This record gives sequence, C-alpha cells and structure tokens, in this order.
Amino acid sequence: MEEYSPTAPNVSIALLHYPVYNKNRDVVATAVTNLDLHDIARSARTFGLYRYFVITPVAEQRSLSERIRAHWLEGYGAAYNPKRKAALELIEVIDSLQTALAQLEKKFGKPVKVIVTGARDVTTALIVPGLANSCRTGISPICCCLVPAGA
Repeated sequence: MEEYSPTAPNVSIALLHYPVYNKNRDVVATAVTNLDLHDIARSARTFGLYRYFVITPVAEQRSLSERIRAHWLEGYGAAYNPKRKAALELIEVIDSLQTALAQLEKKFGKPVKVIVTGARDVTTALIVPGLANSCRTGISPICCCLVPAGA
C-alpha cells in the first residue's frame, strides 16, 4: 500500500464509550464492538482523517480493542487484508477524551476545537456546511466526538 497522506490532516474522530447515558439517563460505559473498530476506521481512512480515537476507561475493553487491532496490523491479518490494516493503523485506543485532546494539542500546537454529535436540537449547533468549512481551513485541529447509538 502507498504511504498515507491524510487529506484532512487537522481532523480526528473519537468514539466515546464513556461518559454516555443509558436509556434511564444513568452515566455508563458502553462496550466497544468489532464494528466500532473496523467500520469507523475505514471511514476515517476513506475521508483522509488524521486519527481515530477509541475511548473507554475500561481496561478490559482497551485490551480487547488492542488485540483486535493487532490481529489486523501484524501477521496473518495484515497479509490477508492490507486495506483493513491500513484503516486500522489510524486507531488509537485510549482511556479518556482529555488524553486525546492533549495529544492533538501537543501535535498541532493549538487548542482543539471539539465537536460532538447528537440528536438534540440545540441553539449552538453547527450545521454541516459550517463544519466542512472548519475542516477545510485547517486553522485549528478538530476532534469530532461520536457517541454510540442506543447508549
């Protein structure tokens, strides 16, 4: 595979598994799934993002995520599906959003603009054209936080 050169080098995504609300509005940590790793990593690679952070404070979930990632980055998995390997190279499994933001701020030398997805109607919502413009300008690093559906 050719060298990866992100087309949106200032944009990262983070899948937050904590803190999220469950259906009773209790704060919980949700489980990381295989699809979380594969599908979102492929989308991040397709759209030329810098990094895909999988965020969970649960050590066992981080360990499982790293094992799945390692399978596709080394040995049989890497040889079997080089495109999946390339996508999963963007993943970094970490314990908190604060860790991700600190890494991005250190890398880019600027505060990170955090964007959170959601279904609620809020007055401070950024519509898609505004987000696209922010991504294109490259002035600040951007971290778009995704919350698992059904949490």
